[in-house]
Amino acid sequence: MGSAEAPKDIYGAGKESGTLVSGEASVNISGHAALYGNVYGGGEKGTAGSSAVTLESGSSVTGNVFGGGNQADTTGTVKVDLQTDSKVAGYNETTGRVYGGPNNTGTVSGMITMNVAGSAVNVFGGGEGEGTSAAGGTSITLSPGAAVSVNVYGGGNAGSVTNTGIRLNGGSVLGNVFGGGNKAGADSTSVETSSAASVTGNIYGGSNDEGAITGTAAVTVTGNGSGAANIFGGGFGPKTSAAATSVTAASGSQFTGTLYGGGEQGSVANSQIILKDGSTVLDVFGGGSKADVTSSAVITADTDSGARNLYGGSINIKYRMVIDIYICDTAMNHQTNRCLIHCYFRIQRITWT
Repeated sequence: MGSAEAPKDIYGAGKESGTLVSGEASVNISGHAALYGNVYGGGEKGTAGSSAVTLESGSSVTGNVFGGGNQADTTGTVKVDLQTDSKVAGYNETTGRVYGGPNNTGTVSGMITMNVAGSAVNVFGGGEGEGTSAAGGTSITLSPGAAVSVNVYGGGNAGSVTNTGIRLNGGSVLGNVFGGGNKAGADSTSVETSSAASVTGNIYGGSNDEGAITGTAAVTVTGNGSGAANIFGGGFGPKTSAAATSVTAASGSQFTGTLYGGGEQGSVANSQIILKDGSTVLDVFGGGSKADVTSSAVITADTDSGARNLYGGSINIKYRMVIDIYICDTAMNHQTNRCLIHCYFRIQRITWT
């Protein structure tokens, strides 16, 4: 459908404002169908009760895919499913993208759930424009067969999101993974890696260019890691920030990169790193790479965990902060950051200037 000269768009709901699909607006691209244009689960301007977009195995879209509408609301949930061997390709630098949310304006009130087992250039849990909102939160799962050639964002490009979640259960990402958005933040974020997934770049709990995580940005490493170069609790750019971060190496996990409680360039108020029994990592920094942790950094390492070096602060920044390091030979109460029985080594409340 469509040609290189005249792309055609597909909508699951109506054209004009005031129109309503009260049930689910569903768009299904069957196997081996090849479309040139954008695909919207919602309407151009009309409201959808809920929406779903499915790209079956073998199908392709040259353009963008939106779980929401163009300038329209979805009052319920959104589901986007890129099945194995499906493809979303680009014809310029702003296409080849898959969004859970709307394009220009509009709110998705319910949860956005995305499963990616096909290929795309970029994946966003939220919407494209500043006027978009994912009020019910987002959940992205990368499954075996997924191939993302640039980045994965739990949030939107510029649209607001409440809570985000990313599970890297398989596939590959050639760029970075961000719990937050590209030019927008979120209330809270969660990224979980696995040994079945490969990330060529870094994993960030925060956002890319700008945006604040007003709650906690969390990253958890499971299995044999994700192949990522480094993991940051905070964001990449200097205009990003996080009120709190939590980076956890789960029991038995292995990660060959470096863990940072802070951001690469984005500031963090309070950071926490937890190394569980049997986990191994390269180096651990309670702070960031080129960024401040302005309040406190806490590193908790169970005795059976392994790291080459533990640093309470950052690599390249001098700042004032309070650092707590706990290395425990018994169970740890991670809610209070205190050993339940005994800490055989403890450096508490060191102030760096």
